[in-house]
Amino acid sequence: MSKEKQDMTDLIETALHAENKVKRAQAVRRINDPEILTHIALHDRAAYVRIAALERLEDTELLLHIALCDPVKKVRAGAIKRLGSEEIKIENMIIKISTNNIII
Repeated sequence: MSKEKQDMTDLIETALHAENKVKRAQAVRRINDPEILTHIALHDRAAYVRIAALERLEDTELLLHIALCDPVKKVRAGAIKRLGSEEIKIENMIIKISTNNIII
């Protein structure tokens, strides 16, 4: 295995399994694989790490899902921010839903 591939394997291992959330988030910020980032954004136990992952994602549908469904307000807000100005109407709807605790 090349050094580059081994380094990426080590990063992914750290991102998925390190006990320390700061170390996991640091590793996440260096990963480019959208499948790994998606998994982390949806499933990591720490909101801090989920936010680090979603900051690297471009998938609008996934970001909308996170904005609507993540149990932590800061993560939902991070997803809304990533959606950008193109989705301003959707953003306003999500904010309204989030602040009113409406479940869809």
